[in-house]
Amino acid sequence: MNNKVKYCKFWPLFLQHLIWIPTRIALKFFFDFKVIGLENVKKVPKKYGIIFASNHASGLDPVFIPSALPFLSRFLPTYNMTRGEGKFSYKNKLMNFLLVTLRPIFKLWGAYPVSFLVHKTFAGYKNILRTHIKMLHERKSVIIFPVGAIKERRIQERPGTGISFIAHTVQCKIIPTRIWIYGLDKNEGMTLKKILLRKYKVRVFLGEILESENIFSGDEITEKNMTDEYLYTANQIVDAIAKLGDSN
Repeated sequence: MNNKVKYCKFWPLFLQHLIWIPTRIALKFFFDFKVIGLENVKKVPKKYGIIFASNHASGLDPVFIPSALPFLSRFLPTYNMTRGEGKFSYKNKLMNFLLVTLRPIFKLWGAYPVSFLVHKTFAGYKNILRTHIKMLHERKSVIIFPVGAIKERRIQERPGTGISFIAHTVQCKIIPTRIWIYGLDKNEGMTLKKILLRKYKVRVFLGEILESENIFSGDEITEKNMTDEYLYTANQIVDAIAKLGDSN
């Protein structure tokens, strides 16, 4: 573990606890917010960091997940793996401007950017994910959206493989997480008007811990086959997410 890697610890802890109660009240009022499967998270041993591997249903997902955890939970604060390690990560110039300008503020809340490129070496993955790896070594909680985009997964979408590298090299536990937003028009996205009119209902499903033997193929992973092996594992994780809440 690289001792030179640093990340903000105090401010995410302070800010996320500061807003937890008013945020939970607001979510309950506007979204009829409910959490299913919290007992699965409580099964994670204290010696492990935790990854909440989630679908990306809306821009409020990084708020929904920490709000699904109990107040003063040992799993707070959550650190969010966000897009944008490079200087220009979005086609929209305004988004790029906000991303670069507000990045120090985002970090105070626990959002740390990475590149979503597929890397060809273990060293490449380790370098780009060094901050989140250190977080997990220190038993923190990290939110990862394997598919990345704010939309439902389709067959042609390729999940990111960074989560596979982390699962392969770091002792941590993965909780598949699915955010259901009832009343959401996938083409329109979430709108302020419908939020204020309480047209959406949000459910956060927290699945059982994903064990390594259930998400890896069993073959030895080398730099020659890592792309295929990590893609296989990422797809297994995304499939586990997709199964949550199907009966609701």
